Amino acid sequence: MKIKFLFLVTVAISSVLLLGVKTSKVEGEVITHLKNGPASVMVKFKDQIGDSFLNKIKSYPIYERRKILYKALTGLALKTQKDVVKFLDSNDLSYRRHYIVNSIYINSVDKEAVRKLAQFKEVKKIFLVPKFSTANTLSGLIGNNETKMQESRVEPNISYVGADRV
Repeated sequence: MKIKFLFLVTVAISSVLLLGVKTSKVEGEVITHLKNGPASVMVKFKDQIGDSFLNKIKSYPIYERRKILYKALTGLALKTQKDVVKFLDSNDLSYRRHYIVNSIYINSVDKEAVRKLAQFKEVKKIFLVPKFSTANTLSGLIGNNETKMQESRVEPNISYVGADRV
């Protein structure tokens, strides 16, 4: 218990020292990575489509539900992401919007930009997006049979969400 508390205090102190702002919005891995240079991050927004909305449209035909849900998701994302997108555009940062989960992937962002992103009231959390390299993935597999190739690696997205540990 004491170790966990000390870790949380260390992360909070390092976020204050590194980012200049005390925030629980920035994941500890982002702060650690930013010490060595820019990071790719995912910014998740507070506002999300909830179960109550889905229950309201449950009785509609599937085609209608899809249209309604698509409009609701994109409308919510466009509204809540507006100020952050203006900030990203004004700072020439490369990003990609994700409407379904109401998030934005930002490629190569520095600690000052992360500090400013964390100050937006719409932002819920800023996560580190790990970089995966395909340069050496096949080097040990060439010449081996197909079974070894299938057993050799877990897909990066599977390990990113923690499914390989289940």
